[in-house]
Amino acid sequence: MRIKNIDLTNFRNFRSASFRFEDGLNFIVGPNGVGKTNLLEAIAYLSVPKSFRNIRDNELVLWDESWFRIEGEVESEVGTAHRIAVVYS
Repeated sequence: MRIKNIDLTNFRNFRSASFRFEDGLNFIVGPNGVGKTNLLEAIAYLSVPKSFRNIRDNELVLWDESWFRIEGEVESEVGTAHRIAVVYS
């Protein structure tokens, strides 16, 4: 499986964000505190709905919000696309 895109709403420090991934290598770069690890956590959470950090799910919700949504599109080795979404409220 390969991830093609991911959309985040109220997840960690992302109120609304979309990320697209190309074939081959993709680099996630930026200064400290912008959400690079949070993006990796969202990708992991989409595949196994549990944080890789030792925290409760409600700690993944953006401050002053009551829910989050992670939605992504993945593609199998044979080219079949699947849309996956996880919502916590």
